[in-house]
Amino acid sequence: MLQLRENICRDRADDGHDTNRAQLHSVPTPAIEPAIDTTFQNVAFDDFTWMTVDAIPDRLNETYALRYNSYCLEKRFLDAADYPAKIESDPFDANAIHLAVMHKKLDQMRATARLVPMGRNSDGGNALPAFQYCDIANYVDWLIATGAEVAEISRVVMSRAAFARLDDATDQKDDAIERGNPNERDGASRQGHSLAAILTLYKGIYQTCRRTGVSHLVAAMERSFWRLARRFHFPFHQIGPEVDYFGPVVPFMLNLDELDHALFEHAPRILAEFFRGLELWALPTAGQVEDRSVARRIVESFASSQASGGARRTA
Repeated sequence: MLQLRENICRDRADDGHDTNRAQLHSVPTPAIEPAIDTTFQNVAFDDFTWMTVDAIPDRLNETYALRYNSYCLEKRFLDAADYPAKIESDPFDANAIHLAVMHKKLDQMRATARLVPMGRNSDGGNALPAFQYCDIANYVDWLIATGAEVAEISRVVMSRAAFARLDDATDQKDDAIERGNPNERDGASRQGHSLAAILTLYKGIYQTCRRTGVSHLVAAMERSFWRLARRFHFPFHQIGPEVDYFGPVVPFMLNLDELDHALFEHAPRILAEFFRGLELWALPTAGQVEDRSVARRIVESFASSQASGGARRTA
């Protein structure tokens, strides 16, 4: 089976990390507990959940259908006539881990993405979907030579309704403020609801990476997605020029170790949410088991502040 899934079994067995893994998975040891970030206090995390759907055929086909709607019908990157079953799939799906974000109460799929591990091409070299269009193979080969475990985030699709709500919420908030009634239709709350769906997808990607040993992510993103990621303090780095890959996209790289540092410093609430539900053996570690308590303290600190009224979670 693919290396990503083999890593799960290996890590569960030894509950530890080798030297290279330890160096890539580290978080700073704080002298004091992190301050609570109120930037995302309206984000309704509890309204959504994420899951891997590879073992659930109906849900997996639903992700393919969501991709078909986006790539064939809405954006018209692909010819719908080539997909009579109204699902979009390609050969990379065979070895990918597929994630879906579900609205808990409505049982509706709001977002999907896949995590594609490094594979092999017909010449025996490394291969990722982005290699077909982006000149980044040498860079990724260098990462692997340094001991990195690399995978690609691709086929990221948000339901049209989710993004419409995000845009509409921002517009409604601005219009209401201009009319002198900032509480009208509660645009900020509605925006937080849509942001929660996006952040839940990132949470699923993060936790899947931590459970499977992935240390670096590659993604070919539209600049709008990159700007959104910057808003969340995700330190994506451009690693190549813009290309036409289902529309204009730019290849980026994300180091999960650097992500932990950035979120710890700027958005501890997001980091706490990413840690929530993650097994102890999968938490970032600087090489010593006791250092995993740092991650636990972040979660406990945020939970304690909520209980005392220091932060508010909006449903």
